Amino acid sequence: MERRELLKWGAVAGGTIFFGDASRLGGSTASAAGKMLEQCLKANQQYAATFKEGKLPLPPAKKLAAVACMDARLMVDQFLGLKNGDAHVIRNAGGLVTDDAMRSLVISYHLLGTREFFVVQHTDCGMLTFEEDAVKKQIAKATNSDTSALRLYPFKNLEENVKA
Repeated sequence: MERRELLKWGAVAGGTIFFGDASRLGGSTASAAGKMLEQCLKANQQYAATFKEGKLPLPPAKKLAAVACMDARLMVDQFLGLKNGDAHVIRNAGGLVTDDAMRSLVISYHLLGTREFFVVQHTDCGMLTFEEDAVKKQIAKATNSDTSALRLYPFKNLEENVKA
């Protein structure tokens, strides 16, 4: 049986991603991040020990790719009736075909034989709830960073956005 490490070290605290030892974060943040990282690494070891999907071919069996929202409430494989190996699922905030999503779709099409594409957006999406400039200002203040090049791509109308 092939064993794989499917999760790389990483912890998120206060909006910053740290790789490696979460104890470097300090205080209760380090404790919380360390516990979550520990739980994820333990789950990853269990998953890797029983992983049996490594023999599936790289191309998706249904020649399908879907760009979907990253909303944690959505189980894309379930609501599209997919199983492991059926499709490439690319997720991001809002289920938007951004430059990076397009990069993945191009690779999926040209290198792995995908021939159908879905864009999946949903009601009650968080991308409907904010204005880009206000959030960019909030991020700039919290991180003391220049956010002028940051694009968040919120939208006001789900139906119009899906058609765009």
